[in-house]
Amino acid sequence: MQHTFIRQLFALAVSLILAGCQGFNPVTDTAGHFLSNKSSNASFSAGFEYLEVEWQGLKASMALGYRETKGNNVTEHWYSGQGEMVKIVNGRVVQVLGMTKEVRHVGTNTPVWSDILAHRLPIVWSQTKEVMPGYRYGLKEYVMTQQVNPSAAEKTLITDATAWVLEEIKSKDEKGKAWIYQQKFALNGDKVIYSEQCLAPRMCFKLRPLGVVVSK
Repeated sequence: MQHTFIRQLFALAVSLILAGCQGFNPVTDTAGHFLSNKSSNASFSAGFEYLEVEWQGLKASMALGYRETKGNNVTEHWYSGQGEMVKIVNGRVVQVLGMTKEVRHVGTNTPVWSDILAHRLPIVWSQTKEVMPGYRYGLKEYVMTQQVNPSAAEKTLITDATAWVLEEIKSKDEKGKAWIYQQKFALNGDKVIYSEQCLAPRMCFKLRPLGVVVSK
């Protein structure tokens, strides 16, 4: 029954994705086909919630399949029209399916946003990932997280952010070479309202919840 319910949600999400946007598969040879930078011409369905995804200046949107709250954790599943799914927990991407690069699972004791914002000094922690292609299991990443002051451009971009958090992550690429990358989160209270997150080298996204579309 659960699988049927999820399939129904996915079918609904597919039917509500932006007109003219066929989903996205963000690698160099396919991004031009799946992404459209004419988001101003896109149409949304009233009453449904969308997430804007930007890759190298190109934008697409995903529809919210469902949201679940358990204790302090808010889990969201977002779907594109081509079958890609992004799972986000408290603003962090923890699973990506259906893309050329995938994150199958993230195992971590992620510090909560309130703890991060309570410390001006960096917090160091670690996480393990299962990623594709090649099914790399137990990929260890070391993370340094700290609150930072936004730039003037960031203040203009996200006007209602009350705090910004920067992360530096030490990881390895598909060839086992060191890969160090950064992620950034803008928060309003303890809710992420904008982020820049990476799946792999040259595959970093800007994510921005658009909220629920209201009927005109």
